[in-house]
Amino acid sequence: MGKNSNLILCDREFLILDAIKHVPSWQNRFREILPGRQYQRPPLQTKQDFFAWNPPTKDKDLSISVSDWLKKNIDGIGVPTVQALLREVGIEEEQMSAFLSEEQWNLLQHRMQVTYENRKAGCLYQTELSQTLLPFAFSTGSWSPASSALEEHFKQIEQNATLLQERNRLSSILQAAWTKGRKKLFALEEDLQQGKDADCYRIWGELLKNAPEPEVREEEIQVINYYERT
Repeated sequence: MGKNSNLILCDREFLILDAIKHVPSWQNRFREILPGRQYQRPPLQTKQDFFAWNPPTKDKDLSISVSDWLKKNIDGIGVPTVQALLREVGIEEEQMSAFLSEEQWNLLQHRMQVTYENRKAGCLYQTELSQTLLPFAFSTGSWSPASSALEEHFKQIEQNATLLQERNRLSSILQAAWTKGRKKLFALEEDLQQGKDADCYRIWGELLKNAPEPEVREEEIQVINYYERT
């Protein structure tokens, strides 16, 4: 089963009893997958077998890239597999199918056959940025039994997820501390700005307090500033 497969429960007369995913007519005009409907087989695929296929010969197939031709015409092959296969045999993804030599097609067929022969090997294949369960000639590590390779693969995935979670947690703590410190800095700068003339106002207050009583309606008063440096 593939990731997009439907799981359908039918009776002996192939009447649909239920399905994991209901598909109405507006979503798929070829067939409905609904309880009470008659089950219809999906349309026949014209794709070639993954392990026994022939290179393209028709003009419409030769006019597209080798990557697109493989994805459209080979059964059971996806984008990651195509990319890895072409990288392994040294063929550019965007290279036109018409420009591949017979030797290159044979090399590609051979590499896919090797994939078939090694499909039960318990190996992980390392790339520069990640690892894969696909049997291509990257840096490898072997385990016995084969299930141990899966355990190691998902163990590393779990470790990476834990590391990412811890990194996000620490980033949140640092972000909160930075935000708090920044707010405190702004508050201190505001207090400093407000208090920069406080000393001047204090001196004026002292001088006015010790000055003689002003005359009625007097608009000015003169005092001697004893605090002024000479």
